Amino acid sequence: MAQTIPIPGRGGVSPIGTFSPNTGSKANTNSTYAQGAYASGIAEVAATATPTAYTVNDSDYQGVVIFDSSSACTATLNSSVGDNFTCSILNLGTGAITLTPTSPDPSVPTTVNGASSLTMASGQGCTVYFADGNWLAFVGAQIIPVVPNTIAVVAGKYLTGYNSGTGNFSVNSPAGISATITTAALTGGGTQGSQTFVNGLLTAQTPAT
Repeated sequence: MAQTIPIPGRGGVSPIGTFSPNTGSKANTNSTYAQGAYASGIAEVAATATPTAYTVNDSDYQGVVIFDSSSACTATLNSSVGDNFTCSILNLGTGAITLTPTSPDPSVPTTVNGASSLTMASGQGCTVYFADGNWLAFVGAQIIPVVPNTIAVVAGKYLTGYNSGTGNFSVNSPAGISATITTAALTGGGTQGSQTFVNGLLTAQTPAT
């Protein structure tokens, strides 16, 4: 006789970003951030502004912070963000970026990967997480810029040009049949006709009579 084994219900909390019947409630995720609480996006620390520092805040939650500077920069990891904060930091510039966490309690220093700071070289990216009062960073992803491929101009085989004023194309006709064909007269006292072809195109015609 088959035995039915009851399956216990799964407890705990749902992952960050998952939806539940109570959308927007903090109780439905393991993050202190309510769903849709922040308009996460891209914050670009542009080279034109020649910045030396940027502070990661709640508004960067699940967003991307891009550095594009030739100068060395400091990215301050603001430890006043909510629990389970996360965002990505990319270094597209040539200057190094030093990730330095703040500490709300000077007697208990806040660390990043167990150290007081962490340096990201040019071309590196990382994802930072804030949990249990400290920062974790997964560093080492190499950024490979996508550069449009330059394609050499290919000479047209048949179309050699275009006149935007008249809308006409210039055509390079391929070599073909060049000949004159004589057609028979239609009546006893009539005359012969002819058709002239140049490179396969009919260029002249005399009807037979």
